[in-house]
Amino acid sequence: MINELPLNPFWKKRGCVFKEERGWRLPAFFESPEADYRKAAERCGISDLSFRGKIELRGKDRVSFLHNLLTHDIQNLAPGGGCRAMLLNAAGKILADMNVHIFEDSVLLDTEMGLQKKLLDLLDRYLITEDVRISDQSGACIHLSLQGPETASVLRNFFQTQILARPFQNASLLFDSIPLIFFCLTDPIKTEYQFLIPKEKAVYVIEKILAGGEKNGPGLTGCDAAEILRLERGELRYGWEMSEDILLPETGLEDLTASETKGCYPGQEVVARIRTYKGLKRKITGLILNEEKFRTDQLPASGDRICAGETNSETGKEIGRIATSCLSIRLKKGIALGYLEKGFADPGEEVTIQSASGKISARTAALPFVL
Repeated sequence: MINELPLNPFWKKRGCVFKEERGWRLPAFFESPEADYRKAAERCGISDLSFRGKIELRGKDRVSFLHNLLTHDIQNLAPGGGCRAMLLNAAGKILADMNVHIFEDSVLLDTEMGLQKKLLDLLDRYLITEDVRISDQSGACIHLSLQGPETASVLRNFFQTQILARPFQNASLLFDSIPLIFFCLTDPIKTEYQFLIPKEKAVYVIEKILAGGEKNGPGLTGCDAAEILRLERGELRYGWEMSEDILLPETGLEDLTASETKGCYPGQEVVARIRTYKGLKRKITGLILNEEKFRTDQLPASGDRICAGETNSETGKEIGRIATSCLSIRLKKGIALGYLEKGFADPGEEVTIQSASGKISARTAALPFVL
């Protein structure tokens, strides 16, 4: 059975073309993937993230409970703050990835599509006598993302108020008496803000944002453009580039998601040992495909082998595997993310990808691909 986003009928009226992905029917694009990309890369793109999972924790022990489990320092986050955090197993491998948002009387965990059931089971397993009430709030609200260089200006005009500026800051706002929860996900690479909106008011809010923009103001974007943008920025998703087979330090996200000072959490000793002794065997690496022209169906697929050496020489040993790939609109080339042995992961290494369409010549590149 395919899950439908609550706003899919509205998106259809707006000319959306849909795609099925991991059990969901999602807006793929509105005008075209490239036109949608231009909106989000150059102006302000509005996309629907209502497929993401939401878990709410209440009770007096909610913060200490999460602090003892997650990689980040949850205890020192004040209401209105947040972070990105991981839940690891004892071997330091990633069981779940989430955005943590702290409110006065609750904590909201925002996670990848379909991951909420696994995360709920894991949290229930760790819960013993703590005063914590855990509930699945996935689908309770419409979750929108607005990203692009003009986003802050669009929102200032929309709300007629100062816009949040600190990463993971959250606030509750009223617009025309409609309660909204507002998140700042802006970082040095991107400008992004997100909203949670009551379902019955979402169309009204979206139409107001669109109507209030100027000629080159906000526009609707689908998941195809969002995926290209995130891969160009080298951003990782759980279920795409991260899984239970991946160590946190292999992702390069330990500085963002893990505290060095908070003390113990599952997998902490492994993460600390790798940090101290540089014992990493592989890491996430960018790849730029050397061929000038690629069709989408010629791109390497998840799991394709990466081998040392160039395609015009005898292919060397396997040094890694492809995680994801796309056609970069900014670079006008195929790009990919993969996990490579540490000795081959420096920028500029020539490698060969063994794909279903044949051998593909590529070179390693630093992340992000573009700023």
